[in-house]
Amino acid sequence: MIVIYGVLLVVALSLMVILYTVSRKVEIVLPRDFSEIVNSGELNIVTDYNPIGYHVSGDTLAGFQHGLIKALEQDWKLKVNI
Repeated sequence: MIVIYGVLLVVALSLMVILYTVSRKVEIVLPRDFSEIVNSGELNIVTDYNPIGYHVSGDTLAGFQHGLIKALEQDWKLKVNI
């Protein structure tokens, strides 16, 4: 009986080590700085959905945040993804 528990302990510890080493190989993506954004030509923006900052008006988007994003797109000559 002790041998079975020993084997199970070794299997459990081996599995823990394998899972730990696999989970540590995750690629860490750092935020881009302005020069990297300009070089890529694309800016990704996330905004909240509220009636003042960003809303649907008919079949178009409108609001303060949307206008600001479009102004940045024109000024910086970037493709903006909302």
